Amino acid sequence: MEKANADSDAIADRAERQLGISNSERFARQASMADPLDDNTTTAAIDDAIADHPADHTFTDAAAFALVRKDSQRAI
Repeated sequence: MEKANADSDAIADRAERQLGISNSERFARQASMADPLDDNTTTAAIDDAIADHPADHTFTDAAAFALVRKDSQRAI
């Protein structure tokens, strides 16, 4: 998989040089294409997908307990 990514990066780099496109211009173009994904509809879709599932605080509760325990042991 890494080789495929390296090959596609090399092709893109070569094309950019031939077209005279700078890295900053390429990054700006990529950022402008990502903007439509950065709106509230994505968050709303995730919220809708998990709305019917009960919240599970098992992990966060255990982590909080471990932190409190560690802090109390340090204070002794």
